[in-house]
Amino acid sequence: PSDVLLDRLVAECKALCEYAAARNVRLAFEPEPGMFVETMDDYSRLFDRVAHPAFGLTLDVGHLYVTGETPVAPHLQRWKDVLWN
Repeated sequence: PSDVLLDRLVAECKALCEYAAARNVRLAFEPEPGMFVETMDDYSRLFDRVAHPAFGLTLDVGHLYVTGETPVAPHLQRWKDVLWN
């Protein structure tokens, strides 16, 4: 079920963030059309649950068009502080 998958993904992202932060590295997660986290709403739920300063965003603007999440500018504005790629 989706809630179990999200719990697993959150737990692993948190573990990766701890590992990365200890090495002064940031992680940038990319929502991908057709994948479990495909939309910005999906990413927002993940981001809120991971809640780690080493967890950011890779945003492929083309993916926003594919998933129908236009206009693009509001997404860039909302995520600008964690938009690392």
